[in-house]
Amino acid sequence: MTQFVLAFTLLGFAAPPIVGSTQDHQHQSALKERGKQFMGFDQDATIHHFILTAGGGRIEVAAKSADDTKSAAEIRAHLRHIAHAFGDGDFSVPALVHDEKVPGVAAMKAAGAALTYIFVETARGAQVDITGSTPDAIRAVHEFLRFQIKDHGTGDPLVVK
Repeated sequence: MTQFVLAFTLLGFAAPPIVGSTQDHQHQSALKERGKQFMGFDQDATIHHFILTAGGGRIEVAAKSADDTKSAAEIRAHLRHIAHAFGDGDFSVPALVHDEKVPGVAAMKAAGAALTYIFVETARGAQVDITGSTPDAIRAVHEFLRFQIKDHGTGDPLVVK
């Protein structure tokens, strides 16, 4: 592992966080703080899922507790905003939350009207269903969602089920 990190460093690449490492813990803590700031809800009180589908995918966020109506309302407000913003070509929130250029976003912007974003309220929060009408649009959504799965550490499948 040391040789791998050294090789990445010598080549000018940032070494990937080692799962369970201090670097990984710091990354997740910073991600949660930015998430709270830019999404408007406590990340520890909620659960995220990013699901790949044959036609695109979906973003699901729910309060962990059925009694947590505050988080559910905050999730709904955020995802309603995301569905509208993405539909308008504004993908600034993911970049702010992740503090980096998010894979798939440029291609999702380029896909424009080939993608639709539908807000759906759920029992403990909400979801945004993303549907592509072209193979390129669907690939962009999958790239975006795979990044989210990995960075948030959700454990969701990286392939269409």
